[in-house]
Amino acid sequence: MTLSSSLPRTDAATGADTWFDWLVGRRHGEDPEYAAALALPLADMRDRLLDQADIRPGQVVADVGRGYGFAGFGAFEREPNIETIFIDVSPKLLDRARAFAAQRGLDSRCRFVISRAEQLDGIADASVDVVLVRAVLAYVDDRDAALNEFRRILRPGGRLSIVDPIFADQAYFVTALGGLARDGGTGDGTRYAKLMYRLLQAYFPDSPEAIAASRLTNYNERTLLHFVERVGFVNVHLRLHIDVIPAPAIRWPAFLASAPRAGVPTVGEVIATCFTADERREFERLVRPSIEAGTLTERNVNAYIFADNGA
Repeated sequence: MTLSSSLPRTDAATGADTWFDWLVGRRHGEDPEYAAALALPLADMRDRLLDQADIRPGQVVADVGRGYGFAGFGAFEREPNIETIFIDVSPKLLDRARAFAAQRGLDSRCRFVISRAEQLDGIADASVDVVLVRAVLAYVDDRDAALNEFRRILRPGGRLSIVDPIFADQAYFVTALGGLARDGGTGDGTRYAKLMYRLLQAYFPDSPEAIAASRLTNYNERTLLHFVERVGFVNVHLRLHIDVIPAPAIRWPAFLASAPRAGVPTVGEVIATCFTADERREFERLVRPSIEAGTLTERNVNAYIFADNGA
C-alpha cells in the first residue's frame, strides 16, 4: 500500500467528509481516553501559536483550517473583545464550530466560511488583523497561493502565525527502518522492524526520491520560511520545536482503529490488507505490549513561523 497523494476533502457525491471523520473518530480510534491524551500536546501547540499571534482587543482573527476551532476559540479565551472567522473545507466541522459558538454566546462575534486555503474568496482584501494557521500548508498543493491569500486578507501591519508539522523527519525514519528491515537478521528486533516498516509505508514515502516527490514531505522548516518570505511577508521569525515525549498508552482496539492523518487507512485497515494471518499475529505479539503499556516514545516536529504583512 502506498501513501495517497490526494488531499483529504469533502466528497459532494458521497457525502464523505474525511477531515470530520478523522477528527471525531479515526484520529483516536473513537477511544475517549486516547482522545484526552492527544489533547495535551495539542493544547501546548495552541498556546505557542497564540503566544506569537499577539492578539489585541477589537481585532479580527481568521482561523484557517480550523478543525475543532481550538485556535480560534482559544483566541477568545485570551481576548474576548475580538471577532473570529472560522475557515475550513469541512462543512461538518464548521457546523460543530457554529454550535460551539452558540453554546458560549459568541454567535455575533463569529463568521463561518467554507473555503480552501488557496482561495479565500469569502473574505475581503485587507479585512483581517491576525491569521492563525495550524497544520494546513502540509496538505495544500499550492503553498504560494495559500500564503498569498493570507497576505491578501491581512490589513497592513497584520500578523501571520503558523504552526505546521514537518513530516520529512518521519519519512527519513521510515527510509532508515527499511534498511534495518532488509539487513537479513532473524530475531524479534528484525521481525519488528520489517512489520513496522510495512505498516509505515502506508503513511510516508520511503526513499529519498519519493520523499522529494511527495508534497507532504518535500519541504522542511527552512523551506517553509522561504515560502513565507517570497510572497512578501516581513519580520519573519522561525522557531522549530522537536518534542520527544512518551507515547500515550493506548488500548489495542483503539490503536487498530486509529489513523495518523485524515484520508489514510487506519492501522487495522493496513494490517488487514497488507499482512498475512501469520504476520498479523506476529505484529500483535511484538507490538501490542509496548502500545498498551505506553513504553514507546514519539517525536513531534513542528515549525512555528510568525511574520508581519508590512506597513
